[in-house]
Order: sequence, then structure tokens, then C-alpha cells
Amino acid sequence: MSNQPTIGVTVSSTGQNGTGAGYLSAHYEAFRPEYEAMLRSVGIQPGWHVLDAGCGGGDFLPLLAEDNVATARQRVVEGALCCPVEVRQGSITTLPFPNDLFDAVWCANTLMYLADEEVDRALGEFRRVTKPGGIVANKEIEVGLHLVSPAPPFLLANLWAQRIEHSGFARA
Repeated sequence: MSNQPTIGVTVSSTGQNGTGAGYLSAHYEAFRPEYEAMLRSVGIQPGWHVLDAGCGGGDFLPLLAEDNVATARQRVVEGALCCPVEVRQGSITTLPFPNDLFDAVWCANTLMYLADEEVDRALGEFRRVTKPGGIVANKEIEVGLHLVSPAPPFLLANLWAQRIEHSGFARA
């Protein structure tokens, strides 16, 4: 059996299937209304200094601002964001920031790839870099979509369309 990723399921610098920027963007687009509602419900305020830990391709960046690192940097270069954004590559278990720097930390679909002890270290790092009284918010896989029936209308069609659009394959 080949160690190559499945067609359309790209691999990022982490080496994990389904973590490439194109695939993550397709997933984000398929669930955009739900993800935007989740992020808005957290309570992040305009003007806050926010860390998007494990940002992938930067799909949450436009809303936070009213290879993956390259995609996020390109979004910044294109100027589609309404506030200053800096993109850094590093480990969420050893964040390269001083204590109490951010008003909030947002982390989406990232901790699930870590071992338990790494999750503990990452959450400790999130608390360390967040100002007292700030917000640490984490969103992980929406398991309920796989368990609840009936699923939202057109869920599979939307996922498939996004996967095709971002995989580089043209429709026939």
C-alpha cells in the first residue's frame, strides 16, 4: 500500500492527511455559516489582539479581522483583511510569544491531531499568552454531523463540490 495521500486529501507540513490549505478551505466553505456563527459567539471584540493558533490556510482570518503558512501569508499580502495580521510558523505547544500578550486565542480543528500530553501543553500555552480576563476558545471536529440523521440538506453535495473545486480537478 502506498504512503501517498488520497487524491484530493492534501497533506500539509504536519504530514497528516486532510490538513493541507486547499482541503481545509474546502471544509471551511462547506460549513461557513456554522463556523462563522461559532466564532462570533465566542465574544471576540473589534480591536482585540487575537492569536489564531493552528490557523491552517487562514480561513478564519477574514472574520477574526472583520504548504498552509504560505496560504495565510498570501491572504495578508492580498490585503483582504481590515487590521494588521502577522503570520508565524511554530508549535502550539511552545508558542513564540510573551506572557499576557493576546486578548483572545482562537484554535480550530487543531488540538485533535495532538496526543493528550501535547493538548495539555498547548492549552497551557494558550492560557499563558492570553491576558488575564481574556478568552481562550477551541473548536474541534463536528462529530454530531456524523451521528445525527437526517444531516443538513445538501451537506454531502456541498462537501463534494468544495473538494473538487480545491483539488485542481475540473468537473466534466
